[in-house]
Amino acid sequence: MYSLLPRMLAVLSEGQPVALATVVSRRGSLPMASDAKLLVLADGTIEGTIGGGCLEAEVYATATKLLREGGASVDEFHLNEVEAGTGGHVCGGTVVVLTRVFQAQPDTVAFLEHAVALLGMTGEVSLVSRVGPAAGHALIVDGRVDGELGLTSELSPALSGAGLVGEGDDAWFVEPVRERPLLIVFGAGHCGVAIGAAAAAAGQRVWMLEDRPAFLVAENMPWASRLQQVDFAALPPLPLDANTSLAIVTRGHEHDLVVLRQVLDSEARYLGMIGSRRKRELFRRILRDEDRDLEAFDRVRSPMGLDIGAETPAEIAVSVVAELVAVRRGAVAAENAGLSGEATTVRA
Repeated sequence: MYSLLPRMLAVLSEGQPVALATVVSRRGSLPMASDAKLLVLADGTIEGTIGGGCLEAEVYATATKLLREGGASVDEFHLNEVEAGTGGHVCGGTVVVLTRVFQAQPDTVAFLEHAVALLGMTGEVSLVSRVGPAAGHALIVDGRVDGELGLTSELSPALSGAGLVGEGDDAWFVEPVRERPLLIVFGAGHCGVAIGAAAAAAGQRVWMLEDRPAFLVAENMPWASRLQQVDFAALPPLPLDANTSLAIVTRGHEHDLVVLRQVLDSEARYLGMIGSRRKRELFRRILRDEDRDLEAFDRVRSPMGLDIGAETPAEIAVSVVAELVAVRRGAVAAENAGLSGEATTVRA
């Protein structure tokens, strides 16, 4: 949602409405993310996807209808084996899709301008849309209503949650507005670059931090959101929050430890470090002797990455990004992934 709001604002500012289809819930084996989105413009152009195929075609038809008539629609689709044979679906399960229209009106444009302005601020921000004939939107910022559009401050307390709340015409859809997950890679050697490229392909923003300027070549990392030369012994302020993952892949164990000391107590969702079990135990003893919080150290995923027998930088990148996704999606496989086996310590 984070990246779509500025695009929606640009289109509405040109006087054109937009329809936004969002996956609200899903069960079974389905070809889309749990929060997949499809933006449909008045000229029929689409951006994003909710899985393609017949499902997307049906949602597209709903979106074009709503662009003419306005309002919102909640539709449940059943993709089963029968449909797989007759309608072109290749997966099985149930998906609920909310499609809503944002009209090109001055108050809507002003509302989205306010929403976009909030994106660069700290705090929790959610977009709330009324589901039903009476369209309306609001922003919930740190638990309070901010930027109302057709909704009042008497919103249900349930709006502190997420997803569909309420029933019938008294229902809302609450959607957290978050920036794409950020991966900060410490080290731009072969392994670090491979991890960064794979993470970017998986939809993450990637910052590459390195103390050797010769390794920070933009042409070699066009997918990176930031290339930054740093002193690993004195890291600059970094957004070490729950939307951030960290991969420590510097050119040597001593630099890995220097970085680890500085980020160990952060709130980063994922903290991984390349190396073996022996290295992990060595660092644990060192940090214990320094009276550091060993509970914080125990959450460090080292060897990092799922145990797929990876040896080359590309294979290690696949295993690390797979673990990142597992952690972000709350997959069971993430629980023990970090301690599953030996990792190759390929360096620069």
